[in-house]
Amino acid sequence: MSSVDSASLETYGRLTEGLHVAGYTFERAASNLEKLLEGSAWQLGGRFKDVNQFLDSLRLGHQRHSLEQRKRIVLRIKELQPKASNRQIAKTLGVHHDTVDRDVGGNPPRRAKKGQRHQ
Repeated sequence: MSSVDSASLETYGRLTEGLHVAGYTFERAASNLEKLLEGSAWQLGGRFKDVNQFLDSLRLGHQRHSLEQRKRIVLRIKELQPKASNRQIAKTLGVHHDTVDRDVGGNPPRRAKKGQRHQ
């Protein structure tokens, strides 16, 4: 494992510990998440090889947040880490992936009704 920026490790520690402590706000969690997603700090010196693996280590779904807060952090994650999948962002935030698809401006694919075939 390569050397890790101690500030990144400290931020990750605060983020993961804070997610388990009552009173930790979504905005505070989002702020720490943004710090880690800038550049390659999220890799934590090789601990995570892929941004989706890093996001999978976090659970923000139980944090109370408004529609605007969620949408803002979804767009910020995509801005900072375009390789982050919408499905993983949704899992991290505790929402359905269609919600994240809409947040980033896409339309979720339409599901075919039973018995219908795509043309």
